[in-house]
Amino acid sequence: MEDRLKAAFSAVTDLVKQLITLASAIIALSIAFIDDVVPDGTELGLPIYLSWGCFLGAIFFGILALMAIASELGRDRPSSTPPSIWVLPITASSGLQYLSFCGGVLFLIVFAAP
Repeated sequence: MEDRLKAAFSAVTDLVKQLITLASAIIALSIAFIDDVVPDGTELGLPIYLSWGCFLGAIFFGILALMAIASELGRDRPSSTPPSIWVLPITASSGLQYLSFCGGVLFLIVFAAP
């Protein structure tokens, strides 16, 4: 596989992993510090639950994207058709990961806004 193709797969894999890590950290930190933000006896509200759901979705779609990348790299194919990052399983799962992550950030901002 040529260097340009290796770099493309490496960049996509790194971005997917970083979004998985960020989503996991945001969920953990928001749960850990929820008592400092919301007074006792107060309902959390829908935005924080939607935020957590979106971040969980980002983790799920990120894992699917990593599986799709591994599948694309490991598939037997004729030497004339190199692997590509633009196949539907990779673009769909990573695109859904990005959208889920952005939705999680948006709902977290809505929750935190006074």
